[in-house]
This record gives sequence, structure tokens and C-alpha cells, in this order.
Amino acid sequence: MSGVERIVDLAVPVERVWQTLTDPAEFARVYAHGGAEFAAAPGSAVRLNWPEHGTYLGVVEHAEHPHRFCYRLATEPETNPTPANSTLVEFILSPTPAGCRLIVRETGFEILDPVAEDDARRRADEAWTACLRLLAETFV
Repeated sequence: MSGVERIVDLAVPVERVWQTLTDPAEFARVYAHGGAEFAAAPGSAVRLNWPEHGTYLGVVEHAEHPHRFCYRLATEPETNPTPANSTLVEFILSPTPAGCRLIVRETGFEILDPVAEDDARRRADEAWTACLRLLAETFV
């Protein structure tokens, strides 16, 4: 698999999870802890900051309220994203009897050299695991 995928079931409505993923202030609480800037609209610029890693630039590719939100993010800080230097992050939401299922998928690591690819995939795996843990705690 060239990407990382996580699935979590949450006991809250799809709309509430969508709000957390598409509101920059809420998104920063669960993922980009140094701040986030974007609009949930295709073509919107994305700036995600982590104090320990820097600011990563991206662009929103899809925003289909309230079921799919995707952005492309450069693999290096302060670099404009292109298909040759970025990964694609997708959030897919669907209703369940108990609330919402969220699939988070990040793909495109194969653009990196093999050592960097393994490291980036490992870091993404750890980051999305932590993000989904924080997201679940937000709704408790």
C-alpha cells in the first residue's frame, strides 16, 4: 500500500465531525497544533503549522459537504505543493446508526526516495493515529 489509512467510528453526527475537520481552529486542536489556515472550498490555500516541524503548504482539492474533504500537502515545509512533491489527504465521512464513520487516507508517498518514503509513511501513520485519538476525545 502506498498510503496510510485509518478508520474510526464516532458517536456524533456527520455534520459535527465535518465541522471539526473543516474549521481551521478546530482542526488545529486535533492535528496541526501550531495553527491551520484554509477554507473548505476547492482551490483554497492550506497552511498547517507544527512548532516542531514548520509550516506546510497545500491546496484544497475537494470539499463535498458533509461527506468528503481532501487537500494536497507538500512534503517539505514552506514549499508550494505539486503532484510531484506532495501527498493527498482525504477525509471521508458516512453516517452510521450510532453516529459517523470517518476514513482518513493519505496517499502519494511513492514520490519520495525509498528511505524518505518509509520515514514519511511512518510519521503519517503516527500522526493520524494521534489525531484520531484526539478527535475521539473531543466528542466524549
